[in-house]
Amino acid sequence: AQATAQRGADALTTYRKALSAAIIANSPRRKEILGRIKSANAQALQQREIERLTRALAGDPDNSKMRTAVVLLNLLELDNPKQAAEFLNDDLDENLRTYVLLADKSIEDVQPELCLELGRWYWEMFPSAKTSRAKATVLKRTGAYLQRFTLLDIEGGANKLRAALILKDVDAESVKLTSKGQTIAAKPGIIADFESPQMTGWTMTGTAFG
Repeated sequence: AQATAQRGADALTTYRKALSAAIIANSPRRKEILGRIKSANAQALQQREIERLTRALAGDPDNSKMRTAVVLLNLLELDNPKQAAEFLNDDLDENLRTYVLLADKSIEDVQPELCLELGRWYWEMFPSAKTSRAKATVLKRTGAYLQRFTLLDIEGGANKLRAALILKDVDAESVKLTSKGQTIAAKPGIIADFESPQMTGWTMTGTAFG
């Protein structure tokens, strides 16, 4: 709960207590807790960096490079587009301003074609994501937006194919990252296979298949 609330330092303290208890109890969850300690520590470090940059930005509000850095740290390291949006201004890149505001919306409120754009925009940031946390955020967001697009794009076509190809790469990168101990929430996965021409038994109901 503390980690979800982005209280990385508090989460780190709690996980360390949990590790002590797990060692005493010889719990099989020690490895899991160690992974969570690593994640909470990274979160706390990024939060301190954001706080440092925010203080510096208060004294130099026209510094677009610093402002962009704060936006991206909130967006990727903390997966917090709402907080990232608070640092947007008209001097920043138009795409950044547009997509950060879109990412702050509930995914159900994002139109399918915009889900495609947003998913592709996140995916374009994957090569520049420096930490495991940032990579996990990109993979989670890309997967979620492109899966929604592919499910709602009934007509199909080139865009659906491009989305499917990116999702395949997302899945491969997710496996690599998970093998290194980084948890990826809502990891992309196949819900149903519509490659086959045989669609018997499947009907579309609203925004879901069943």
